[in-house]
Amino acid sequence: MPERSTSPSWDELQPGQLVGGRYQVTGLLGRGGMGAVYRALHIELQKEVALKTLTAGELQSEDSARRFLREARSASQLEHPNTVTVTDFGLDHQLLMPYLVMELLRGQSLAELLQAQTTQPLPHARLVRLLAQVCSSLEEAHSKGLIHRDLKPSNIYVTRQAGMADFVKVLDFGLAKSYLEGPESGGEITRSGEVLGTPYYMSPEQVRAQPLGPAADIYSLGVVLYEALALRKPFTGPSLSAVLVAHCEQMAADPRRIRPDLQLPDDLVEIVQIAMAKKPEQRYSAVGAMRAALLATAAARQSYTLPDASAPLSPLDLPNQPTPRDRSPAPAARLGQQVRTVAAPRTMLLALLSTMLLALLLGLGVGLAPAADLELPQPEDRARCC
Repeated sequence: MPERSTSPSWDELQPGQLVGGRYQVTGLLGRGGMGAVYRALHIELQKEVALKTLTAGELQSEDSARRFLREARSASQLEHPNTVTVTDFGLDHQLLMPYLVMELLRGQSLAELLQAQTTQPLPHARLVRLLAQVCSSLEEAHSKGLIHRDLKPSNIYVTRQAGMADFVKVLDFGLAKSYLEGPESGGEITRSGEVLGTPYYMSPEQVRAQPLGPAADIYSLGVVLYEALALRKPFTGPSLSAVLVAHCEQMAADPRRIRPDLQLPDDLVEIVQIAMAKKPEQRYSAVGAMRAALLATAAARQSYTLPDASAPLSPLDLPNQPTPRDRSPAPAARLGQQVRTVAAPRTMLLALLSTMLLALLLGLGVGLAPAADLELPQPEDRARCC
């Protein structure tokens, strides 16, 4: 990377400023500790995009610059509809500024949705629908050896896509890391005294800086579900250090006991407890198994209506979006029972078909699971950073 000035002029980009020779900044969308996200216009295509940059101070750190590049590389590998799309990455040689270009999302984060729920949680059917899509996004990432490592409500964005309501986009793969590299070859990117991740959602093994696998994301998603159901985080304390210790040493209080007034369903609470087990091997064997457990709840058979939705929505209306890796069959989500897979009854179906039809199906690779369309709300334009 070229030598950087100690006081770059691009600490905050201004409307009209050109980045990378083709992206014209039109406004600031959001700012975080490491970077900022701007609304920009691709001047040749006349298409609005989200432009993410590092702050001038962060670019002085090689760790931050490397992490920014890793986010671009990680996100470029992912193609799932529930993962934010990265369209470009480059270095503005005049500003000496790296930038990342993403699709511009219109909607709001799950964090914003939860903040608006002061007395009652979101409809359970809606929670199941949203988190099932998060599972689908993570399943593709895990199949490619990537773990998110910073899953939290602010990185789960609820938007509208192609007329589909309550459509989820998982954001910010800046801390994503290949667990297939192993703890030695992967090379942890840290700064002195820095905790990578968000303490309220970190798994015990992440707190202890142990090797991570997909189970770390499953734990974080369990924390998100806990917070969405109980309207509070499972662990709080006088300091972030106290929160980190609690993740390692304390069992989260049963949300049914701390909020009996909410009448939380047993099946969703059991999913939280399995996902938040202290030992990775006690959690769901894969994020696809957690998705299956969510869609097996009573809430998944319910519908809900959004203010501007044309028809009621149901979690079971979600399209079946397979990832490159074959899915494991669904587990039984019962606390205290070993999560186990259940073989699909496809054999019984095929037994009823003639030999000729069976051969045709196998030869053509015909799928048996139809897809259905989604639907969704349309709030204001926003994007997330950090």
